[in-house]
Amino acid sequence: MKQVAGYKPPTMRQLMELADQLQVGRKTLAEYATFLGHPELTTFFDVQQVFWAKLRAKEITNVEFQKFLEAEGQKTFAELFAACHQDWWADYFAECNFPLLDDDGTGQKDVFACCLGMIHSDDVESEMKRLNLKPVGIRRAMEYIAKNPGAQMVHPLAVFGSQWKHEDNRQVAIPYFFGREGERYISVRWLNSSFNENVHFLVVRDGPIVDETKPVIDCDVDPFIPKGWAVAVEEHQSCGQLVWDTTKIKLHLSDNQKTGNDFDGHHLRQELSGLPVLNACVLDYLLDHQNLIPEEWKGEVVYFWGTIYRVLDNSLVVFGMYWNGSMWTLHRCWLKHDWSNCGPAILLVS
Repeated sequence: MKQVAGYKPPTMRQLMELADQLQVGRKTLAEYATFLGHPELTTFFDVQQVFWAKLRAKEITNVEFQKFLEAEGQKTFAELFAACHQDWWADYFAECNFPLLDDDGTGQKDVFACCLGMIHSDDVESEMKRLNLKPVGIRRAMEYIAKNPGAQMVHPLAVFGSQWKHEDNRQVAIPYFFGREGERYISVRWLNSSFNENVHFLVVRDGPIVDETKPVIDCDVDPFIPKGWAVAVEEHQSCGQLVWDTTKIKLHLSDNQKTGNDFDGHHLRQELSGLPVLNACVLDYLLDHQNLIPEEWKGEVVYFWGTIYRVLDNSLVVFGMYWNGSMWTLHRCWLKHDWSNCGPAILLVS
């Protein structure tokens, strides 16, 4: 601490008097406890008792404590919010709903915005864990927004590390920063729906970087049942742990499809027998990670013949995906129909 001429450190009595006012200072309880070397302290009364004991034992000097008090402390919710310079905010975005935590478990690691692709809110936590990521709380999120004022104008930013449950409808919400027509907004996002690939989550790295260019897909698990469909699995070809590598994947059209001959899906199923077709586990994964789907597949309806389903009328059906102009969407075709003009099957290249 720089001292000017005539400066006198506070007396021990002055420090003792100041100790009685700890709870109204700018420092948080955790900051006082850490300074005293007792991070386990949980109340200001405990902090005061340890503080007095250390003063009497002269384990704390006047100058050390004065430096600690004058060091910049953590900002309040109002100060952090003001530094974000938002043009509009929802009433639900308040400190009573999203309180500041002294420690959200992310330490001093660098915060960055990460895209998880198309993903349901129920799957966000497990996907972050798989990628060795950890979501930040609202304190670190507002610090990030203040330092990067244009970030929310590029992508909506979700703060998964701070959650609030509405006392009436019991739904859970998170803070949500976004931009619109040149203005910045803070709202809340209810965790009962999917996030698209434009939404980014504020996170820190919590382990080694996972190579997302070649993710591993578990193709031995039970295939998914499309929402709203009453179907049973007729046939499912397991293909182990698949490392997704588009150089080892191809789209296959049979000769009959190329020439436009009339034939149904049952004949195509026979033609594909013995070929390394991929199953619905891959389809399900790609629909949740649409950034992995090659651009050149747009315009095709890609079918995953490794899984065949049976519907209530005993008809057989195969599911695939197509680009609807804004996202990849689930598609289906019955084997009893004409397949001469249907899309290709997705195969592994040996």
